[in-house]
Amino acid sequence: MIDRYLDEYEKVRPLGKTKRATLTPISESWLGEVADSALTSQKLVEYAQWRMGKEGGGVQAQTVGNDLSHLGAVLSVAKPAWGYDVASHAMSDARIVLRKLGMVSKSNERTRRPTKDELDTLFTYFFEMQIRKPSSINMPKVLGFAIFSTRRQEEITRIRWDDLDEKRQAVMVRDMKNPGQKIGNNVWCHLPDEAWAILQSMPKRV
Repeated sequence: MIDRYLDEYEKVRPLGKTKRATLTPISESWLGEVADSALTSQKLVEYAQWRMGKEGGGVQAQTVGNDLSHLGAVLSVAKPAWGYDVASHAMSDARIVLRKLGMVSKSNERTRRPTKDELDTLFTYFFEMQIRKPSSINMPKVLGFAIFSTRRQEEITRIRWDDLDEKRQAVMVRDMKNPGQKIGNNVWCHLPDEAWAILQSMPKRV
């Protein structure tokens, strides 16, 4: 079931690394040997408990939640698209149980900001590196852009000059991280003046 999902999905758009890296181990685990008609909420709860145990890797609740999120995407299309005999409520019932048991949760939000001293340390290090290796990536600018734009590293490194909208002071963020879709999830984002100024100061390759 999972293998078919991966094959069919890849025909439409490239698979994200996380999706394949999550679903392949599930397919290769004992859960992947369970017949579609036997894939009940009890089995899914059992799988979550196994994942958090030593044999299953001893993962955290956030990882279990991520596993079930990707597996849920498979189950949501398995029956209507390919006729697999999967109970439509199996995943939702399992989630209810696991939430009550505290065994699934969303990833912790990053609420902590770096302190001024921490930023000073980083900028000092990167400025010194620029002096030692002038040809190296201009990390002070990258770091400054990351702070003011609040964009992720991989989103920043994908920005192209033709991704800019000068009139709106916006940039297209390609493949923005999203639980349901990452590849092809291109979103226009406004840039604060500070981030825009840093971006405009970068050299253009002819």
